[in-house]
Amino acid sequence: MKTSNRLQHLALRRITENSDLAEPLDLQTVWYARRFFQRLRGLLGRPALQMDEGLLLSPCAQVHTFGMRYALDVVFLDRRGQVLQCMVGLQPNRVAGKSGARHTLEMASGSIARQALAVGDRLLWEVR
Repeated sequence: MKTSNRLQHLALRRITENSDLAEPLDLQTVWYARRFFQRLRGLLGRPALQMDEGLLLSPCAQVHTFGMRYALDVVFLDRRGQVLQCMVGLQPNRVAGKSGARHTLEMASGSIARQALAVGDRLLWEVR
């Protein structure tokens, strides 16, 4: 059986600390990089993410922006999808990571504030 290297699309929802309801995030396109070479490439050689786009890398506890020309917002998640850390505006040629992270969501700079993401929120995803 041949496996595809195409990135899958996800639907992301959030459960906040104050609610049990899963509300959709305002991200129209989220790609899912779960194979080694998909994660290795990440956003390298791709155009900058738009405000309604994201890339979820899994498993992933550390990212870099070497070779990139734009800043990113980065959200580190634990095994259950709970937000452990939000990094706003990670500049090019930097490395960031979070101990205990299992997944990492990369978005356009400014997206964390726009989505009102906070430590403690929980993200749920499903393949579209």
